[in-house]
Amino acid sequence: MVVDIGGGTTEVAIISLSATAYSESLRVAGDELDESILRYLQKKHQVAIGVIAAERLKIESTSSLSTDSRTDGLTVVAKTF
Repeated sequence: MVVDIGGGTTEVAIISLSATAYSESLRVAGDELDESILRYLQKKHQVAIGVIAAERLKIESTSSLSTDSRTDGLTVVAKTF
């Protein structure tokens, strides 16, 4: 499975036996995912984070590439309300 989250659309493709078995373009994009992360943390955990922190969470939690800074969890500075 290959997922490309762009600024305006998200492209999803399933590759099987060196051919594309299925592909689809969705109108849900990275900016909407960032906003969803913001709303989720506000609603479920009563904390407020910025858009930059939400984008960083999205990238770090969904990256398939190994990073040196990756640990078992993610740390975010937030305000409680």
